[in-house]
Amino acid sequence: MISSRFGEIQLDQRIENSSLTRLDGDLSEDISIMNDRALVYAEAAEKTKDENLIQALTAVGGHDNKMAQLLANKDLSADEKSEQLTALQTPEFFEAYETYGTTCKS
Repeated sequence: MISSRFGEIQLDQRIENSSLTRLDGDLSEDISIMNDRALVYAEAAEKTKDENLIQALTAVGGHDNKMAQLLANKDLSADEKSEQLTALQTPEFFEAYETYGTTCKS
């Protein structure tokens, strides 16, 4: 479901073409990708009955939303964005992402 939805909105190709290397440039496509990916995760969470997967999808999508908000914040310098993006990489996020990956691959 997620893979097919990513295909519909060409998300994999957009991610491949995007290079989030400069946090002080035009980040509009990166922000769009993160928002679209979060939306796909939210749609998938609404359609599953697996509570662990719902929690994982919600956490992973929420992480993308937070990243998009940080990148869109014009009041933050590139260094501040980088620091705050790094702070989002918590053990809880990695656990949720692992649960999402494991569940979707099985």
